[in-house]
Amino acid sequence: MLFSICIPSYNRGHRAVQLVRELLKMPHGEHEIEIICSNNGSDKNTEGYQELKAIEDRRFCYHEFKSNQGFARNINQVIKMSRGEFCMLLSDEDAVILENLKNYILFLDMHPELSLIKGCTSFVYSGLQTQYHSYTEEAVDSYYLMGNYISGTIYNRSIISNELIEDYEKRYQQNEAYIYYVHLFLDTYALLHGNFCSSDLLLIEEGEPADHFDSGPKSPDPTVPVFGTYESRIAQLHGFLEQVRDLDVKPALVFQMLGRVIERIVEWINIQRGKYVCHGDDWEKIMKLVAEQMHSEVLLTGHMLGQEETALLKEYIEALCQCG
Repeated sequence: MLFSICIPSYNRGHRAVQLVRELLKMPHGEHEIEIICSNNGSDKNTEGYQELKAIEDRRFCYHEFKSNQGFARNINQVIKMSRGEFCMLLSDEDAVILENLKNYILFLDMHPELSLIKGCTSFVYSGLQTQYHSYTEEAVDSYYLMGNYISGTIYNRSIISNELIEDYEKRYQQNEAYIYYVHLFLDTYALLHGNFCSSDLLLIEEGEPADHFDSGPKSPDPTVPVFGTYESRIAQLHGFLEQVRDLDVKPALVFQMLGRVIERIVEWINIQRGKYVCHGDDWEKIMKLVAEQMHSEVLLTGHMLGQEETALLKEYIEALCQCG
């Protein structure tokens, strides 16, 4: 079985080259493993990318865009380049526990029916439990919108195909949730089209996080990334629910997914609460606006739900936003 390690990178050539060189120490041959790095048009720390270009190893493939194409397109590019039966996303600041990776690959070789696998990481997913779900409702409950961190996410390439990726690129190119969280859209599709597994076996040692994020004109201070403002989160709410409406799923599952989207958006908005309050913003007014937008989104989805489910979601929105 060929296993692909996919590394999207931007402005961190020094980290990417160190990671790739470490991965190339693995004894696996070119028919067992491949490593792919896609440089998203970096204009900083470019020396490392020049070193990557010079690597001569049949297991390694390098790609670069001439200019920044955005997070989503770079993720899509590195996956589309992969030839393995399974591919794993890996952020360029992280490291792989190579001994444990062997166990993951052996497990995947025995379970080709898996569509999505999430490996344990040293911090964000340090408490991950070993679970195997062959039922859609259970898989969605365990993992839908829970995998923000890309490292250790493994896709079955027969399910996350190039055709699917290209369809989503066209369909959701203006979708703000897709732009910042393309991997969550792919996770969702995988959860609904195959079996899911997570493992408590440590796979990823997390490194230092991104050097910086771009803050937007509506950010309360420079430490709030453009995608972390409440305005962006509201747009992301619409974006995630756009995908839910496009999916052919039963009303019970729609209800479950809507509840999770609402829960996660409120959680993400509240991360920046203190910064908005310090900035002098009226947090109660912000949460009232969030609740109104959520109610509108539930109404848009009403045709997929019963009256009782719609009423329950509205109550849930009010409870979450009041707690905010």
